[in-house]
Amino acid sequence: NQKMPMKEPVIVRYRRDVLEYFRSTGPGWQARIDNALKERVAQDCQNRERQVILIRGYVRKLPQG
Repeated sequence: NQKMPMKEPVIVRYRRDVLEYFRSTGPGWQARIDNALKERVAQDCQNRERQVILIRGYVRKLPQG
């Protein structure tokens, strides 16, 4: 069994319409926000080539600059 990565509790502020959307999707809405953010980070990383950053165990190359 692979262990889920630790999540760090933080306080963030989202626009009301964003929260309403995710809450309207039912139970698990916080995990869906987390997944949406992870997908955005992965997309951003794919657009870069030189720097290396670690995201949940995946190494992506990003440009320096």
